[in-house]
Amino acid sequence: MTTPAALAQSPLLVQRERLLPVILVSLAVHAGLFSVAFFHPSTPQVDLSQKPIVAKLVRLGEKRPKELLPRKDEARLDDEREIVG
Repeated sequence: MTTPAALAQSPLLVQRERLLPVILVSLAVHAGLFSVAFFHPSTPQVDLSQKPIVAKLVRLGEKRPKELLPRKDEARLDDEREIVG
C-alpha cells in the first residue's frame, strides 16, 4: 500500500487550480478556429468571362492491323449492332 505522504507528492495528482485556465484557453482557441472556418468564404473565385480550354482527342500511334483479333469492346459492339439491325 502507498502512504498518504507518497500520494501527496505524486506528479499524477495535479492541483485543480491550474486546470481551469487551461480549459478556458482551449475553449477560446477552438471557438476562434470554428468561427474562422465558418465565416471564411470557402468558394473559389471563378472568372466567368474566361474562355474555356478546347480539348481534342487524337489517336496516337500506327493504325491497328485488321488481321488481329478484335478487342472485347469492338466485339461486343458488333454483336449489339447485329441484334439491333
